[in-house]
Amino acid sequence: MKYVERINLCLAACILSACGGGGGGGGGDSISQPPVVAQVAVASEPSPVTVAVDEPGATASATQEIQVPDGFTLAANYTVSLDVDLESVYSQRVSLSVCTDFSTVDSLVSINYDSCLLKASTNNGIFSSDLEVGNALDSLILAIGIFGESSAVDYRVWERVGSEPYVFSVR
Repeated sequence: MKYVERINLCLAACILSACGGGGGGGGGDSISQPPVVAQVAVASEPSPVTVAVDEPGATASATQEIQVPDGFTLAANYTVSLDVDLESVYSQRVSLSVCTDFSTVDSLVSINYDSCLLKASTNNGIFSSDLEVGNALDSLILAIGIFGESSAVDYRVWERVGSEPYVFSVR
């Protein structure tokens, strides 16, 4: 019991010493100190410099020299409209997987299914959706699988060409 009392006494002493004195709010013996005033220097904005870079391979040495073409955005992705109509080809239920990480060697296709932007299924072979694709990616693959037939997979590759709107149409 004495141990608990000693701990309580130590805690009380710590709390009281932490409270401290100091306020100096109303007594006549306190010394007032002048308030601290921070001075901030404001730099004037330099006048903009425009430098036209006419050579296609030229590099800019300052950000003021960079010129971007009209319509350029800093968007990290672009939209691809997926439009699948395989009603006349497949009469049974099919699965659709749109993936970004794949390789093709001759007629063999290898897909990393962890990279898929879309995994869906359809009963009638018709499906449409908008996909957000990262700017670093220029091609997609659509794997069309038939339920019940694990070896029957059809592949369609799409590559980004031109400018938006991008459509991945599969017929």
